[in-house]
Parts: sequence; C-alpha cells; structure tokens
Amino acid sequence: MKNYSHFAISFLKVILWISLVSGGIAILVTILCLVAIVFDLDMPFLNGAKITINGAAVKFTELKQQGIFNFTIFGIFIIVYLWVFMKLMSNALNILNRVDFQNPFNQETSDLISKLSSSALLLGILNIVFSSIIPLLFKGNFVIDFSFESFNFLIMAAILYIVSLIFKKGVELQSEIDLTI
Repeated sequence: MKNYSHFAISFLKVILWISLVSGGIAILVTILCLVAIVFDLDMPFLNGAKITINGAAVKFTELKQQGIFNFTIFGIFIIVYLWVFMKLMSNALNILNRVDFQNPFNQETSDLISKLSSSALLLGILNIVFSSIIPLLFKGNFVIDFSFESFNFLIMAAILYIVSLIFKKGVELQSEIDLTI
C-alpha cells in the first residue's frame, strides 16, 4: 500500500508540474500576442495560431481584426486566469511536498488547503466572468453561462473548504491531545 501511495503522489506531482509549466508557457504566449497586437508587430509564426474561445477555434489574425482594446482585455483576462490557475497548482504542489502523512493535522497543512480553496473559488468566479465577457467583446452579445463546466471550480472550492474546516478541527484536536499527554 505504501508503494502505491508513493507512486500516486509522484504521479500527481508530475501532472501538477506539467500543468504549472504549461500555464507559464501560455502566459508567455499571451504576452507575446499582446505585444504583437499593441505594437502592430508582424510575427508570421503567430498568424496560423488558433485560440479557442467558447468552444470555437479563432485564428490570431481574426482576433487581431477585432481591435487592440478587445484583444487587450481578452489577454489580461487570460493572464489573470492563468496566474490564479498557476497559484492553485503551486499550492497543490506545496501540499504534496510539505504534508507529513504521519501527522497531517498541523497548521501549515490547514493553511495550504485554505489557500487551495480560495484559489479554486477565484478560478470559478473568473470562469463565469470570462465566459460572459468574451462573447461581449468578440460577438457583441452578453451571455451568462450556467453550464456545469462553469461551476467545476466552484464545486471544487466548496469541497476544499469543507476539507479545510475538517483539517482546522483536526489541528484543534491534535493540540488538545498534545496538551493532555
């Protein structure tokens, strides 16, 4: 059993690192696209790039035609969203690296789970805002998307919040046991 959980944790760490690195690359590409549009730079390798917006793949050249303001707002939203996503992945990695599985109920683990919950909540809110504002910028219509996909991070935030409350109670019980002994 111990080898299985060690393997599972190692696998999770690899997945989280891949997500973290891909988020960083996506931020760099978004910044590159913003610079290309704002300063009207011709970067041929970006012309064939496609960006998926609400399920539809749109070419970079088509986005460029929407105007500097629209793409700048779009780019800022993407950067903020990816930054929060990277914080979520980073907090998850910190939990996996710092948790003591022999004595998991400590203040540090409880705080990290609370941070994880906050990041997931913020991502859920950004996801709903993002799916509402992007159609307004590029298609001229305001849409509020209440699909299950929009609420994935909100559901995850609720679950993580409950787990953080359990860990806080576990920290209290552990400190009472330590005082009793």
